[in-house]
Amino acid sequence: YETYAAPDAQSALELIEEKDLRFIILDLIMPDIDGTELCEQIKNKSPEAVVYAFSGYITLYDPDKLKQAGFDGFIPKPVRIERLQQIIDTVVDS
Repeated sequence: YETYAAPDAQSALELIEEKDLRFIILDLIMPDIDGTELCEQIKNKSPEAVVYAFSGYITLYDPDKLKQAGFDGFIPKPVRIERLQQIIDTVVDS
């Protein structure tokens, strides 16, 4: 798969405008914006994108609020590479 990384929320939004991204893995805790807020902005710009929350603090978030923000799923840290590959394959190949 071709992948892209963004160092901050603004860069992520610019990348989404430039590229047709099908699957986005997004941390929940970032220095400049909360991940749920960024997910809402991503879904407004690209509603067809599949967005997963990726965090070591996933239990601090209400699952209903994650869904309400637009997340399609979540990946708790730490994650085994095999599990991450399985999730990516399932999302991208569907």
